Amino acid sequence: MRPQFNRDQIADLDLFEKHLQSLFKILDRQVDSQGWTQSGDIQHFVELFTIDTATEFLFGESVNSLEGKTEPNSLATKKEMKIFVDAFVAAEKVTAE
Repeated sequence: MRPQFNRDQIADLDLFEKHLQSLFKILDRQVDSQGWTQSGDIQHFVELFTIDTATEFLFGESVNSLEGKTEPNSLATKKEMKIFVDAFVAAEKVTAE
């Protein structure tokens, strides 16, 4: 895992920007007819953002959980990615206790 934490990779802000734009698209869908963002809990979306950035940072490929789809050249199927995301969220909750 050590090569994953070199300065060049940590400073790759484009990696975060791509996933941040996906998060913004989801939040834009929460706008009402008057242009105001509806109030609500965004914790789930922030968790998915964390999963997407962490998996791309550590494994070189994101699970794209915010997109809800896989990339055409992805190594994993949509079903496999959903299983991974569900397991990751469950592990995150257990470790937070």
